[in-house]
Amino acid sequence: MSRPMRDQGPNRPHLVRGSGGIAGEISDLRGDVDGAFDELENRPTLTRVTGGSTALSIAGLPTAKPLVGVGLLGGKVQGSLVINEGTTAELTFTAQRPGTPGNALTVQVVDSAGGGLAVSVALGVIEIDLGGATPDAATILAALDADADILDLIDTAHDGVAGAGLPLIMAAALPLAGGTGDGFVVSVNGVVQKVNGPVTDTGVPMLVDDLTGAANLDQAQIRVVTDGLELASMQIAIAT
Repeated sequence: MSRPMRDQGPNRPHLVRGSGGIAGEISDLRGDVDGAFDELENRPTLTRVTGGSTALSIAGLPTAKPLVGVGLLGGKVQGSLVINEGTTAELTFTAQRPGTPGNALTVQVVDSAGGGLAVSVALGVIEIDLGGATPDAATILAALDADADILDLIDTAHDGVAGAGLPLIMAAALPLAGGTGDGFVVSVNGVVQKVNGPVTDTGVPMLVDDLTGAANLDQAQIRVVTDGLELASMQIAIAT
């Protein structure tokens, strides 16, 4: 019987008795081997760190340190949600990272009738409070993008025409949907870091904002896990 390689394995124990005989078992085994090699050749890979100086400055946090690689999405996709579809108030929210964890994010538009526009996030619930004002979709988008905690979770876009409409109040928070995979995590020295844009097949817009425990001249370990698969880690110098 063949030895499984990751998710490659026999359809059933490789025994010559039964349907297909030796030819059937050889065909199944060949499929396992071909699938395993195909996976290795297309394995997500982290190649380099970009973003100015080659060192991470503790005093300069938060700092953008984009990562470059190949196949970083691992064939998985981000969840999304559209509200006010077909109007100039249309807004599309897309999880920054691929995976089903993004489907747990929700968005709600409310109006507390005072204080003006405010956006917030708590426990994956992204709230847009009109605060008695009449901000259009483009203004709301700018407010969401200006909040690092929200930007770490979702990418927001308006309808591409004017974004001049006022989004409707929502009776309940609505979830993103359609994300696939076990998720995506980027960390430095074991501390999970933010992103400030969408993760793509070729890049991770990492935003380093926490170097807890790091000291001058240390080597920081950058680690990426996509869909449960850990990519080869990389190191970058720490400076004060």
